[in-house]
Amino acid sequence: VRIEAGFIQPNADFMSAEQALRPNRMRNPFELGLGWLVNLNKDYFTGKKALIKIKQKPLEKKLVGLDIEGDKPAVGSVLYDNSKKNIAKEIGIVTAAMWSPVLKSNIAIGFVNKEHFKLGSNVYAEIYHPEELDYKKIWAKCKVVKKQFFSPQRRYNIPADI
Repeated sequence: VRIEAGFIQPNADFMSAEQALRPNRMRNPFELGLGWLVNLNKDYFTGKKALIKIKQKPLEKKLVGLDIEGDKPAVGSVLYDNSKKNIAKEIGIVTAAMWSPVLKSNIAIGFVNKEHFKLGSNVYAEIYHPEELDYKKIWAKCKVVKKQFFSPQRRYNIPADI
């Protein structure tokens, strides 16, 4: 349900700064799509200077939603810019994935490089799926979509006066 709603989870979809062993594993709020939570107009808070520097540079990676063709879950799959194995360039990784019974679609959340995080971009996932005690490699086409896959109208309804 959290994936359908587009909710992210520390130590599953990203490593918090306290848990990351290498500096390149740390993520900032802008890469996670949480920049709206950061008020840089506030007088002072810890980390303000660092966040201002980060915001001035273009993002290198971003957490996005993925609509994956087929029905095989892509948890932990590597994302590529091209399905041709000999010239494919690694561009990201899937952090969470599932078959959505509500949407009747294979959905995922993952990090992609800056060239591919525009909505509608096509990428490819290298999925290893177990079949009869053997792992089969499947190349699945993915489309970059909004992280919030399911947003019913009832969410925005105002309760009636009693």
